[in-house]
Amino acid sequence: MSDTVWSLILYIGGSIFLLSIIIYMFKKQRGHKDFLVSIIILIVFFIVCAYGSVLAVQQAFDNKNRSVASGKCTISILEDIGGRFGSYSLIDVEVNDVYLSTNLENFPTIKEGTYRCKVAYSKHTDEIFDLEILED
Repeated sequence: MSDTVWSLILYIGGSIFLLSIIIYMFKKQRGHKDFLVSIIILIVFFIVCAYGSVLAVQQAFDNKNRSVASGKCTISILEDIGGRFGSYSLIDVEVNDVYLSTNLENFPTIKEGTYRCKVAYSKHTDEIFDLEILED
């Protein structure tokens, strides 16, 4: 099985296990001083597992809905785009009337220009998974 399926199984299993422990501890409320601290810690771990489950499901859908576009592509680099929380740089890729963009940090060796390339991306989010420049 793939890593995504294993992650999904572990996160959902962890969420169910932690939720059952939280329910058990609320039913058997003990009078010790660390009861509240242990409940808070378990709830934090439960939230982490639940969040991991959501991310694993999203990644499974992205892997299922992956598209590939290849041909002549135009790559443009937009550097130091200012924003509210700092600046960042983007790569804009146009392949066969498909317009995609991603963070420059994901593909730091890509240069601006027109190439033959192959791009794997998500149909729904337009997120680029792989960008490969082909030799002519």
